[in-house]
Amino acid sequence: MPDFPRDLVRFLREGRVLPFVGAGVSRAVKNRAGQPVFPTWRELLERAAQRLLDDHKVEQAQAVRARLDRGEYLAAAQLARDGLRGRRWRDFLLHQFDPDIADIDRSTLAWAESIWSLGSNVVVTTNYDRVLEWASPHPPACEHWPTRVPADYLAALAGRTEKPAVWHLHGMIQQLDSIILTSEDYDRLYSSSLQKRFSAALATLRSFLTRKSFAFFGFGFMDERLLEELLAVVDDCRGSTGPHYAFVHRDECERLSPRVGELNLELVTFDEFGPPLVQLVRELGEARTRRFPRLTSSLNMQAPSPPPGAGEFGPSRVGGNECVTERG
Repeated sequence: MPDFPRDLVRFLREGRVLPFVGAGVSRAVKNRAGQPVFPTWRELLERAAQRLLDDHKVEQAQAVRARLDRGEYLAAAQLARDGLRGRRWRDFLLHQFDPDIADIDRSTLAWAESIWSLGSNVVVTTNYDRVLEWASPHPPACEHWPTRVPADYLAALAGRTEKPAVWHLHGMIQQLDSIILTSEDYDRLYSSSLQKRFSAALATLRSFLTRKSFAFFGFGFMDERLLEELLAVVDDCRGSTGPHYAFVHRDECERLSPRVGELNLELVTFDEFGPPLVQLVRELGEARTRRFPRLTSSLNMQAPSPPPGAGEFGPSRVGGNECVTERG
């Protein structure tokens, strides 16, 4: 039986943990031929550039690829959407993110299914697809909330939702106008000059952050803009959030450590994706209901001391760096 942080198990038992799901969970889903169903961020934009080439928009395709080569993903997405306006953009996104469930290898939904075993009736995600709905305990009854504030979010905060629900913070494929993908879209959601519906969504996110502990799955935190916005929310809340938990591969632990203190985040590491990770998450769900779960408050804590500016996101400003392993 794995050892889990004491507070994480306690928060689970109290209904205070909110799963927050990133692209890695959807990326794990494969079709019947064993191929990934959903693209990576880079693959998506490379396909958009190829679509522009197919439409004989050579200069725009080259501009998208130039931004990609510089790692400017949001700017590349903006150029791609500008080049594929109207129905072409709509059809492109549907082709990428709205597969037929009949083509899916259902066994590859196991990671998403294990996240529902943690007991929360609400899951937050930045993904556009329907993987979490497919994996929910009751797929036909599973509600999906778009970016705008959920109508019954107060019930969700209190843990009183009767049906499973997925809040698509960055929009969902069923409502294409809700999707947050480009630099312009991010500004709509996160900037200080927000439309009313997006301002309400951000206020809801702050409410969740202050009242719940987030458990992040499928994030490598390569999306710097998202990380910046989460940090801004934490700053706005004057440090009153967390602790939060991120399940990350062991190889990612040291790289992510510089930002751990800023987010009041503990990294729960695992050695392998696939069945071992699924089993780990399921055992965490089981620990939630055990009378005497095996707990630990401090396991193999690692405190790397990178020089200022080291790591992808720069040095930590607040607190220490913690990396919790899943095995004792």
